Amino acid sequence: EGALALPFALALRASANPLPAQRAMYSPRRAAHVGLMFEHQRLKVYGKAEEVLHICAGLSDAMPRKWIDMAEQLRRAALSVTLNIAEGAGESNRADKVRFYRYARRSSSECAAAISSSVALGLTDKAKSKRALALLQEINAMLTALITSPRTGVPTPPVPASGKGSPSIPSNPSPVG
Repeated sequence: EGALALPFALALRASANPLPAQRAMYSPRRAAHVGLMFEHQRLKVYGKAEEVLHICAGLSDAMPRKWIDMAEQLRRAALSVTLNIAEGAGESNRADKVRFYRYARRSSSECAAAISSSVALGLTDKAKSKRALALLQEINAMLTALITSPRTGVPTPPVPASGKGSPSIPSNPSPVG
């Protein structure tokens, strides 16, 4: 009927375990086939962030009612990772792109802290939490690469041949021409 399906994050909120058909609706392969491919959907880091979002939705749903604030904070942090990756991917200005990837990296750290805290308090499943934490480490590494990539961000300074200290900057650099 031409009606649009719910966005992936809303589908996750409605159900901690979306049906396989719901998950297939949002696959990058299908999205490309019907011409709905956005830039963020091409990034592997975004797919991993969606997986973390899905796990965190399940973890927060399973938390006792009296820990609703912790559950909501976990949901917000996980959602912030995906949204900031998407916003960064949609930027054409390198500085803005890097800024959003940094926000996403900060949110992934917040998400990891919320998961670790919930495990320490005995609120969440340890195996699912361990999987989410492993994914968050991968996400942090991938975001760091995007932030420091010459294509998307400020390149990292070269390491001197000795491997020690900071790179030397010539006092009288030659003109670039």
